[in-house]
Amino acid sequence: LLAGPATAQVFYDNLGNQDVFEDDDVVSFIGDYTSLGDTEDWFQGHRFTSEASGAVGSIDVAVGNYLDGPGTMEFRLHADAGGALGALLATFTVTATAEQFDGSIRRGRIDTGGTAPVLALGTSYWLMATAETPTIWFRNEQGDVLPRLWTPDGPGGALNSDTLPASAFRVNGPPPVPLLGASGTTLLVALGSATALWALGRRRS
Repeated sequence: LLAGPATAQVFYDNLGNQDVFEDDDVVSFIGDYTSLGDTEDWFQGHRFTSEASGAVGSIDVAVGNYLDGPGTMEFRLHADAGGALGALLATFTVTATAEQFDGSIRRGRIDTGGTAPVLALGTSYWLMATAETPTIWFRNEQGDVLPRLWTPDGPGGALNSDTLPASAFRVNGPPPVPLLGASGTTLLVALGSATALWALGRRRS
């Protein structure tokens, strides 16, 4: 009776149970590519519709780094304003450690000091990505197609819109709080002892 949920709540997921994603060369470029001799600073992301209501705890994304060494990405959760970016609700920092087209699933938690936004069932939101170095956000393998906003001119650039196979991501609730285990066992023992003492008292009265 005291056992809590085994997994965190999920608001949106196109990674699936096996955490799979497209690992070919069909990717979304994220971040500043000027160090490679290009002029683009890619800022882009997708609109999704929440499949539950509750507070957000983390995101999982399929990402890679275009250069040697880790690359830091910032993901931004926005409200939807009629197909445009609405209010910024939260930011998540993700470290992309894989090189080029060897992507991996990385988790980003709400940045320190951020207040966990509460998502509403059936309401749309935007998950956008930016970075100071060249990084990659891999596409999903579930056939998920979503609206996209994008610009090659950084987060302050004019946004373009289209619809295409979505990048791979999952939006999670907070980690579940275990009610059993060491503390739960102690609680059960305490409850059992109290019940036994109460019963003994009744028999003596």
